[in-house]
Amino acid sequence: MVSVNWSDIFLSAREWCKCFDKSERPCAALRKASKGLIGGYIPECDSEGYYQPTQCHTGAGVCWCVDRHGVELPSTRTRNTPNCDAIVNSEEVSNYVEGDDEDGDDDMDIVEGSADMPLDI
Repeated sequence: MVSVNWSDIFLSAREWCKCFDKSERPCAALRKASKGLIGGYIPECDSEGYYQPTQCHTGAGVCWCVDRHGVELPSTRTRNTPNCDAIVNSEEVSNYVEGDDEDGDDDMDIVEGSADMPLDI
């Protein structure tokens, strides 16, 4: 018969919180996973590991604006480099972000991108 020490299967509050310290920010984690990827999208991160507002896929020749979690802002994808600071501060995007509640009906005509989804060009 195997002896079980039940105190070993429970995590203390300190142990629980410590595991979150080891997790990487979204952009930093994807950038690390993308190292060595030839021709693929590699995100640009800020010093805290979140996404820079302007993201570009140099192989595809397109750029777009994202929030700090990598969610693409609507209608920002372009072959030029967008002025993401001006776009983020515009009333249209601000209203879109503020009015984006999870309980509302989704408009299937609005396509939103993310670094976690494939890039369709």
